[in-house]
Amino acid sequence: MLIVWACLTAALGVARAEDAGEAGTCASGDGREWLRAGRLCLGIETFGADKVGPRPQLVVMIHGDSSQGGPVDYFYPIAAQVSAEPDVVAVALLRPGYSDGAGKVSDGRNWGRVDLYTPENIDAVATALRELKTQYKARRLIVLGHSGGAVTTAIVIGRHPGLIDVAMLISCPCDIVKWNQMIHRTAFTRSLLPMAYLDRVATATDVVAMTGRGDGWTAPATVTGYVDGLKARGVAASFIPLPVNNHDFQPLWANGVKDELLAILNGRTS
Repeated sequence: MLIVWACLTAALGVARAEDAGEAGTCASGDGREWLRAGRLCLGIETFGADKVGPRPQLVVMIHGDSSQGGPVDYFYPIAAQVSAEPDVVAVALLRPGYSDGAGKVSDGRNWGRVDLYTPENIDAVATALRELKTQYKARRLIVLGHSGGAVTTAIVIGRHPGLIDVAMLISCPCDIVKWNQMIHRTAFTRSLLPMAYLDRVATATDVVAMTGRGDGWTAPATVTGYVDGLKARGVAASFIPLPVNNHDFQPLWANGVKDELLAILNGRTS
């Protein structure tokens, strides 16, 4: 009993020390590298914040699950490009449990990068988005999610309606049940599902889904039903197939996603 008590006490002490360190990390600096999201401290990279007016457009980019492992900072150079647009702040967000190539690690669990769309993870991202929107007094929040980041975004617009003004869902397996069936994977047990929140998406939110025609991982069929469901509710939603035969973000960006985002930033809303 004494040994168990000592172990529990030590573990509690470590947790408290970690919480204190996390709070210090999130409280330090100017809110451009770390962000407090509930009990989690999430890593971010911010571009363009020094050159904008009092009410800029805010673009937040959310990476995929990257199930093969490794850092997930592929949105950093893309966000830097986007921030070159007039009066735009661009932020690349590290989801809970993920890291970049420089050693920055967001708090939380990514559950081995599978079945990870838990209420805590989704709500942490939503809290981070709300904090950023408030911090920059953004006149419009545009969230671009890729793959698992698109799933995250799709759940957020239903679970936290009205928070996001424009949701760009790139290679989104928004119908997770169909997705798991198509890739012959066991059904998820921890995750929230975008389809379950479809009826709560605000009609004021614009949704643009884009997937490569030849994507063998998140085929177009895993998102088209979701888009049709939004349309039936009166949400301004569209699906745009792209002339790309894989799931990687860079060819998607070069073959349609970049042009679509720039069109949205320059005034198009649907």
